[in-house]
This record gives sequence, structure tokens and C-alpha cells, in this order.
Amino acid sequence: MKMRLSLACGFLVLSFNYAAFTAAAIIDSGPHHRVWQTVTLSIDDNGKEVAVTNSFTELATGLSYINPKTGKWAESQESFEIARTGEAIAAKGQMQVILAPNINSGGSVDLLTPDEKRFVSNPMGVSYYDSATGKTVLIAEVKDCVGQQVAPNIILYDDAFTELKGAIRYTYTRLGFSQDIILYQKPPSPADWGLDPATCTLDFYSEFHTAPVPEKSVQLIAPNLADETLDFGQSRIGQGSAYFLSQELDSVQVAKQWTTLEGRTFLIESVHYDSVLPLLEKLQAAVRKKDEGEFAKKLLPNRKELLAHVETKKSRRNGEVAAIQPGRLDPRSAFVLDYTTLNTSQTNYVFRPDSTYYCSGSVSLYGTNTVFIGGTVLKYNTGATLTVNTPVTCQGGLYRPVIMTAKDDQTVGANVGGGALSGYYATTALFIDASASSTNVTLQNLRVAYAQTAVAIKSRSGHVFSHVQLLNCQNGLSATNAEFSLRNALCYNVLTNFTGSSSTGRVEHLTSDTAIWLNKDIGTNLFLTNCLLVAVTNTGSYTGVSVSTNSDPSTVFTSAGFAYHYLADNTYRNLGTTNINATLASSLKKLTTYPPIVLVNAITVNTTLAPQAGRDNDTPDLGYHYDPLDYFACGVTVASNVTVLATNGVAVGIDYSTNSWGFLLKNAKFISTGDPLHYNFVVRAHMAQEKAGGNPGARACFYDGNSSSSSRDCELRLRFTEFDQLWDDGYMLYPGTKFGALEWTHCRVYDTSLVVDTTGSGTLVCGLTNTLWEWGGVQGGLSGTSSGSGVTVHQRNNLASNLSWVFYGGTTNWTVRDNLFDTLTGFSDNASPVENSYNGYINTAATNLSGGSFNKTNLVADYQTGLLGNYYYPTNGGSGSLTNLINAGSRNSTNAGLYHFTVRVDQSKETNTVVDIGYHYAAVDANRIPLDYDGDELADYFEDRDGNGIADTGETNWRVSENGTTGVPGLEVFTPLE
Repeated sequence: MKMRLSLACGFLVLSFNYAAFTAAAIIDSGPHHRVWQTVTLSIDDNGKEVAVTNSFTELATGLSYINPKTGKWAESQESFEIARTGEAIAAKGQMQVILAPNINSGGSVDLLTPDEKRFVSNPMGVSYYDSATGKTVLIAEVKDCVGQQVAPNIILYDDAFTELKGAIRYTYTRLGFSQDIILYQKPPSPADWGLDPATCTLDFYSEFHTAPVPEKSVQLIAPNLADETLDFGQSRIGQGSAYFLSQELDSVQVAKQWTTLEGRTFLIESVHYDSVLPLLEKLQAAVRKKDEGEFAKKLLPNRKELLAHVETKKSRRNGEVAAIQPGRLDPRSAFVLDYTTLNTSQTNYVFRPDSTYYCSGSVSLYGTNTVFIGGTVLKYNTGATLTVNTPVTCQGGLYRPVIMTAKDDQTVGANVGGGALSGYYATTALFIDASASSTNVTLQNLRVAYAQTAVAIKSRSGHVFSHVQLLNCQNGLSATNAEFSLRNALCYNVLTNFTGSSSTGRVEHLTSDTAIWLNKDIGTNLFLTNCLLVAVTNTGSYTGVSVSTNSDPSTVFTSAGFAYHYLADNTYRNLGTTNINATLASSLKKLTTYPPIVLVNAITVNTTLAPQAGRDNDTPDLGYHYDPLDYFACGVTVASNVTVLATNGVAVGIDYSTNSWGFLLKNAKFISTGDPLHYNFVVRAHMAQEKAGGNPGARACFYDGNSSSSSRDCELRLRFTEFDQLWDDGYMLYPGTKFGALEWTHCRVYDTSLVVDTTGSGTLVCGLTNTLWEWGGVQGGLSGTSSGSGVTVHQRNNLASNLSWVFYGGTTNWTVRDNLFDTLTGFSDNASPVENSYNGYINTAATNLSGGSFNKTNLVADYQTGLLGNYYYPTNGGSGSLTNLINAGSRNSTNAGLYHFTVRVDQSKETNTVVDIGYHYAAVDANRIPLDYDGDELADYFEDRDGNGIADTGETNWRVSENGTTGVPGLEVFTPLE
């Protein structure tokens, strides 16, 4: 029996036993993306046929172009076609290129960009330039040479220079168009002309006869060598590189200069001679050395004279009959100097957790910012690279990693590849080109697997990577001319942890398990603190403080669930120095090196789940620290009339196993009660652990397994509890008909779908009160059904952001009031009106719910970041501001149970006022401690359990100190579900 779970009409549908399958279809497309979808007809647990939809978003820069014949998007083709007139033409892509048969013809390279800007150019020649004297020498010029098509997308002009053995290669891809200068022969030393090699650059000139004026940004990449980034709108000439063929990792950055002299426009590419001399030394002197007299006539006093010496604008020769011919790649060793004109029209990209992204080809992102939202899954085709040329906002957090993995990895996200998982996929999963932006990059909660290189950084200092898992990669972190900090990282089966050149790395709390190299060639500036190196064959150079080594992983680590790097005992605990980054030190106090307890047997007596995996709040343990899981549950039955109580900030991980759920409630209760500073967590285990047992999309965390009873006897009540999972992970709970009470109060829910089955007999009270829901979906009722007469649903003071919120079979006994709906992808009552009013709307139409009044519409999302979160309201705001939601609700805050809560960034309590619309935080002081009016160390919200501001029976008086008394409110007092 094979099981799948996916999205139907915005909500997850459980299904088994494939019955029929539709071929993958493209349901949406654009210049850089396609959305693929398959639909399977399957039989669910109740014997009904359901449609199961699997979808993912394919990404590749320049993926599609507008076919001029159809006017529709068509897949770009990385290929040249040889025209009858002899030119090589690439026209089936966003960039269009024409190459003349003879590279020495006038305007031999003709490029049209996506925004129809035209570049007509010629390669010109190779020279040396001495920055100390200004003198220059022309080594070689481009000569007549007919091209060869050596690959579908590559044209090679071999033997293209007058004095040197060399070639010019042009490559056309969806990402852009590149020119490579290839030297098979080492040129003479600058000293042969009396120039100083220490102050000389090796230069290559291209003349542009037609080109727009670029916007320039300049960066110094070496002493006396500045690089200009040239921006032409939707295209850019970025920084090139010089390298020995087939050894691109040993590359040298190339500087560019766009200059106009004597009315002629040139692109000059330059590298310091000394920096590339080791690469040039590898070349064979394939031709005789020229006599000094032959070169002397080309020694010139300055660049201006050199450019005047080079032939002026060439014109296409009359009567040319040569045509580009088939050819083959030259196997000789060669030195390469390149530049690429890149497609930059993919800008300001936001990676969202409500889709799986498939990088089928290289993706290059530009603009002012790139955003990764926590819970995003990216999958890669072999050879793909994701390059970010912008500042980055990473919203990964505790139990909300950003995951980058192989297309054939079926343990997370939507099924993309379907093949056997083998080898390395992405060339570089995340390449941070900081030379193209003006800032450093901060990333946290990142997991990368099955890549040739997990993360690469080029240029700048101050990069910070925190809480990182790198798994089964050839190279971990590659840095070139950069400075970075890596804090709390796991490198497992990463053959080379650190590589690159001329960089500095400061690494704190690294666990490296099974590697050939720790530091292969990053340089001597690798500093380790509180690290654990296990089965690392070669460490290379590093400076260490509190670093331990061991050759046997089995003596160091223990596994639990699907994590393999918890510390086996206390051997490496409390050995670290406290002299570490302050932010990291604070984070470690919430993390752990202890494994969870794996729950295996049925729970037959009332049981309390409390934190047991020790958080590292004393002297730091060595190595990597996990997001804590206290318990690992998979297929745990909770017997009839048994209550499981989760409390005090416990974290429970749920994972998938064949034919099992997380917890199977048989006439049982699961109750979770945290507090504003110590939320309980119920999460998919792979949100913390480095591997999943398999995509758990066919199962839920909670299932009403009381199939022998027709009554609604199960209860699920969550207060101050957070739920986290990935898209396609499935349900929070199975939408059966055996639940009698469902409650979410003061909760946070990320990227999950909740479907409540409101059919059947018996009483069901479902309350969603003061809860933050981001991504995923909430659905009351099932499509095409009517609700039972005993069902009531109340949704009050919630914030629903970027998800679906839909009702089926609702009645006027269902209330939807005082909520804030922000950018909903699906929002409807499907002509079954629910009682709704006093709601706020951002990018969402209030009319999608029938009726309704006193709503606040056309609001702007001017949220403020405050002491407990990112969704506070400003204290003052104009038209459309969220300030308009204050004192705008349907009832008094005492009736809403929110007397001690606030929406205001200034932490003012609601007190006895009209309730504010939307999600509330507990009011806290400047130290993030919930307000305690009487100073008895019991928070006001805790003493006044029902939140009405009055000391009721069973509560202590929040206004009067209880010194000398022992009475404390119990954990099992709940506010009404409405």
C-alpha cells in the first residue's frame, strides 16, 4: 500500500492505493518558473475516491521565452543554429545572439537582451599594462578565424590570435552569454619589454560598437585593481574569473573597466600578472619564442596609444562565404579568462514555505533583497547553482529550517525527481556573490544536503551562518576573499569542510563527523572554538580553543529517531569556553546535546510529558547543538480515558513510519499547556533532526483512532503551543468524526493544514482563539457535506497570514469575529454563511464571506517587531494602518479573555476596553517578563486564568500579593472555546 498526501483546493487530503494517474502538466509559467502538477485518483480511509494533487515550482533563470509564433511561454533552448548565411544564431531564449562566421569581422558578436538592449562587439587583443609607469604592450591581436560548433550551445574560434596560440569560446545558456579567452601558450614575461611583473596586469580588450550606457558600481578586488559591475537593466556583466581549464576552483577574480577613448567604447578585463603566473606556468610553450625585435614595435607609452594602434572599427568583409562548421573541443591544457553577460530580470525573489522549489538549472537572483522564509524546501537538478547577488533576509528559526537538497530526496517536500538518490546534485546549493551587492549576509537555520558545494561566499567580511546542518556534500563552505563566522554547525559526511582561498573563518561549536579534510585550502586563518572533530582524516591548518578530536564516531554519538549526533555521554559536555559570541551563547541555552525519549509502547495511564533533554544553560558542551526534542513519537496509542498532558515548554517530535500516526487517541485526551515565554512544541521531527524516516505526508500528528465508538470522545486542547512542519508533511490531525473538543488558544501554527470534519452525530466544539496561523490552511467542514447539528465553531482574535481559510456546510451558529486576515490564497464560506463581523482585511476581500459588518478593510501590513514577536501594531498610524484595529472589536476584552494581553508595541494591556481586532501577545516588561502587578512572581495572566480581570473562584487575585499562601491555579482550567 503506497500512501501520498498533497493539496486539493488548498487543503491536504489523505489517500491510499493509487488508482489512476495523470501525466505531469504545467499549470502556470513565466520567464523563470513553471508550476508542475500531477493528479492521482486514490481511495481514502473511508473508501471514498479522492483526487490527490502533487505540485512543485520549477525555477531556472531564463527558463522560458515568448515564442513569437504562438505568443506563449516556451521552454528556452540552450543551442545555436547555423544559418544559411553562415552565422551561428541562438534565438530560442530570453537573450538572442548572432555570431559571425569570422570572429575578425566587423560586429562579429551581436547580442539582444531580454529588455531589447543591443550589444554589437568585437574581441580585439591581449596586452600587458604596467600601473606604475602607465606603459603598455600589445602581445597579440585577434585575426581571421572561422568558428566551429563544438557543442549545441558552444561556438569555438580556434587559433584566433596573431602571436599566441589561443582561442575564443562563446557559450549560450538560459542564464546568460559568456565570452572566454583561452590561451594554450604561456605569453612572454612583461620583463621581456622592460616592464615590472609585480606591477603589471594581463589585459584583454573587446570593442563595443553598439551598447547602452551602463550603471557602474566599483569594488577594489586587489591592490591597484578595481572591478566595475556593469548594470544594463535586465542584463549585467558581472565579475569574471581566470582559471586553468578543468580547475575552476583555483580561480582568480578578473577586474573589468568600461571606458570610452577617442569615441570608441571598450571593455577591458584585467588580472594581476603575478596572481595568474602559477596558472600560466602550467601551459606548454607550443610555439617558438618571438624575437625581442618583433615585439618591440608594439611597446606603447599608455593605453590610449595602444587603443589607437589597434585596428579601428572593422566592417563586415564583402563576399565572405565562410560558415561556422561542426568541430570538437580541444583537449589541450589551457588558461581561461572569461566574462559573462547575465540575465538579471529575476529580482527580489521570496522563497515561500507553501511550495517545493525545483532548481532545474542555474538560478541567479538580483534586486535589492532575496528572502528565504523558514520551512522553505529547495531541490536541485544535477549541475544547478543558486546564485544570490543581493542582500539576504533569512527567516529560518527554531524548528523552521530552510532546506536545500537533491531532486531525488523524497523525505522532505513534494516529489520532484522520483529517481534513486545517489551522488551529488547541486554544483553549489547557495552561492553568495557579495561582490555584486553592498552588504554581508546573515543566514540561520539552514540545512544543505547532497551538493558538490553546500555554500560558497565570494568577497566581503562579516558573513554569519548560524545553526547549520551540512550533510553528504563534497565540500561544505567555500570562501574566496571573504571573512565569515560559522556558529553551531553539523558537517556529516562532508568530504572537505572548508575550501576556497584567501579567507578567514571563525567557527564556534562545529561537529565534523567523517571528513577527508577539515581545511583543505582556505588558508591559515581558520579559528575553531568549542568544536568536536570526529573521524577527520586531515585537519589542515587551524587555530583551536577547546577543540577535541576522536577517530571513532560510535564512541562519541548516540542516535534517536532520525538524528545521529547527540552526545553519547558526558565525555564532551561542559568542556567549552564561555568566551564565544554572545548571541550564540544565548541561543545555546535553548538548545541541547541530549537525545529525546523515543515513545514506543502504548500510553495506558495518565501521563505528563515535561522537558527532559537538558538545555545547555551551564558551561557549554562541545560541538553542534540540536533544536531540542524531549520525546519522539511515531505510532503511539493513547488508551481509552487516558490524558496526556504536555507542559512547561516540552518539545515533542512526530515522524512517519508505515501505517502509523503520531498519537492515536482512543477516547483519549491530549492537552498541551505552555506559557508565553516557554511555548510547548509539537513538530515534525525532521524540523530538528538531520534526516526524516520518509516523507510523512500520508499521516497526521493526531488521529482519532476510536473507530469502535460512534460518539465524539477524543479531545485535543492546545494552549501556548507551537506547531511546525514542512509543506507536504500532512495534517496536524486527521479530520475524523471522533473528536468532541478541539481548542487552539494563544498558539502559533506554521505551514500545516487543519481540516475539521463537522459531519456525523455528537457534540463537537472547535475553538480557535488568539492564534497565529501562517501558511498552510484552515478548513471547517468537508466539501459537499452538511455539518452535524451538534457542531459549533468559533474563530476569534486570530491572525491568518498567507494561507487558505475556508468553510463548508457552516451555520449561523459558527462565529468568525475579531480576526485579522492577511493575504489569504483561499477565503470563502462556499454559500454556507457563518456569522462574521468585526474582522480586519489585508490584501483579502471581505466579501468572500457572506454578509458581515463593521469590518476594517484595505489595511496595510505595518506590523511592528516587539519583545515577543513580529506582529505588534504601531501606537500611531494613519489611514489603513493597523492602528485602526485598536478598540474596534465585537466585544469587551474581558469577555474575550484578553485583559492581560496586548497588540501594541508599547506593551499597553487591553484591560477593560473594547477588544482590539487580531492576534494578541501577553503584556511583558522591558525584560520580556509577563507583567506581575502584585509582585508575587506569578504573572497576571496566569493568576487571572480566564483573562477577565477579576479574581474568580479557583483563581488567585492578581492585584493582591499571595505571600504566605500555597494556592496556585491548576493547569487544567480552560477558557471557553468561544
